[in-house]
Amino acid sequence: MDAQVSTPGSRDVVRVAQLTVAAAVATVADCVSAGIVLGDATGDVLDHVASDRRATASHLRQVSCGHGPTLDAVRGGESVYCGDLGADPRWPDWSATAQRDGLVAVLVLPLSTGRVTLGHLTLYAEVVQAFPIHDTPRTLSFVEHAAAALNAATDVDRRDRAMGRLTTVWQAQGMIMERFGVTPARAFAALERASHRRGVMPHRLAEDVVAVGVDVLARDADLV
Repeated sequence: MDAQVSTPGSRDVVRVAQLTVAAAVATVADCVSAGIVLGDATGDVLDHVASDRRATASHLRQVSCGHGPTLDAVRGGESVYCGDLGADPRWPDWSATAQRDGLVAVLVLPLSTGRVTLGHLTLYAEVVQAFPIHDTPRTLSFVEHAAAALNAATDVDRRDRAMGRLTTVWQAQGMIMERFGVTPARAFAALERASHRRGVMPHRLAEDVVAVGVDVLARDADLV
């Protein structure tokens, strides 16, 4: 089955998440569908990678309802388990949708390395009381390896984004130097002061300069 991505994210991180949900379905006892929410509870929109249509539908339904096991885990920072959705009153609207898709049990586990939570893995089953206690060590080992892989991919993503931002600032700095005939230090200082005046980060203003041209700094010419 093909993994599905409901929102865009880093290519490396998303690829690791895709491999993780596929491996979960293949290796975790009772798991027939899986999804990963990337990130934490700081925003309304969370990247989601799913093993199949049912996991995607479950995630979207939780977002639309505003409740569900994955959202509870994200908000609470802990694992969430339900062995029988038909007998659990916690998420009535979401649960009805999941059961219509044949999903009757769910386990959500945080993907953490140290104090950093990178996301949450949601496992779905078609049998009640799934994910037996005797299999927990194997499942937790799987989650630890998945979290480590996601962390490595996230580090690469952070490095690449930092280099991209720095390159953009350098490009904008060169454009300011050429237009106003100033030194590199003066060009960077002007970019930094203009971004402060506008209340944005220097790399954001640099993106505008590179995309539109130095004319976007017309109202900040006094800073050059």
